[in-house]
Amino acid sequence: MQQNPIEVRRAFGILFIGVSIAVGVAAVLSEIAFVNKTQTFYYGIIWFGSFGIPFVMDFTKDTSASSYFVATTPCQIITFKWTAIVADQWVDAAVEVKSNSSSGDTTVLDSTSNNNFFSPVNLPSCGQVLGKIGGGASLNGVNQFFVQNTTLTGMPPINGPQTVSVWYLAPSQVTFPQALSSLQYDPACCATSTALRMGFQTSTSIDAWKFSPATTIVTKTPIPLASSWHNAVYTYNRTTSVLYVDGVRQASSSTAPLSGTPNSLYVGASTSTKSATTLAQFLKGTIDELRYSKTVRSASWIATDYNNQAFPSTFIRIGPPEKVTDIRRSQ
Repeated sequence: MQQNPIEVRRAFGILFIGVSIAVGVAAVLSEIAFVNKTQTFYYGIIWFGSFGIPFVMDFTKDTSASSYFVATTPCQIITFKWTAIVADQWVDAAVEVKSNSSSGDTTVLDSTSNNNFFSPVNLPSCGQVLGKIGGGASLNGVNQFFVQNTTLTGMPPINGPQTVSVWYLAPSQVTFPQALSSLQYDPACCATSTALRMGFQTSTSIDAWKFSPATTIVTKTPIPLASSWHNAVYTYNRTTSVLYVDGVRQASSSTAPLSGTPNSLYVGASTSTKSATTLAQFLKGTIDELRYSKTVRSASWIATDYNNQAFPSTFIRIGPPEKVTDIRRSQ
């Protein structure tokens, strides 16, 4: 397995923070030892002990909590977790397909405690492809999609403050609209659904729109180059809807989504009622890292998040060590 640069950078970051803390602690303890005229060998114990703790913590941490791996063999299990404090947590509908049984069945994991696991529909066993980060899902634009419509938990109201983020390879067919995601309230039986959708209403636009009736909320034209991965983000703060593409604000609108408490979330398709016979707007393309949050992310946060994932090797640079001069007064 090949480890993603994001995980490598995170490990080094934790290590450097630990070293910084160790230096501070050791310096304070050394000063105390000096004032008390402690024997010399205690200095060695202080410094070795201070540095040993962060090294042990960094290299024995539970990597299952923040691991990003690319599958190298069919049906290889992928571990995926998005670590964040609970108060600022993504409600994460992570499109990460893995084999979860010996029969090769697939599932799509939610990496948060909400456990909004998705059911793949008409996808082949071990159907995972290389995504933007780890594994993604390639959908055929005909009948393949993911859905959680049984125990959807912890999602924002359809017209509530929210951020929706997704990586995609642009669609390659002429039938539109195509939905990247559709957060819906589906009434019982045959009543019309209420939905907030993000995707492509035409071959030249990427949009957020509400249903029903279908009304554009915010749109950006033209769509970026189809042969490359792109990141689309939608935010709504109860006043303004904003659409970002590749970390850059593209358009805004005062048009509000319809109200409703969602009980379904479709990935790569949508429905107009609770009935599966109304399935439509199938995505033909590849999708990865769909995320929902109840927090309205700022423009700078979205730009940073994009650069962190799009350019992990250059997003942060480690410079040479700085010279530190001991200015303590002689005693």
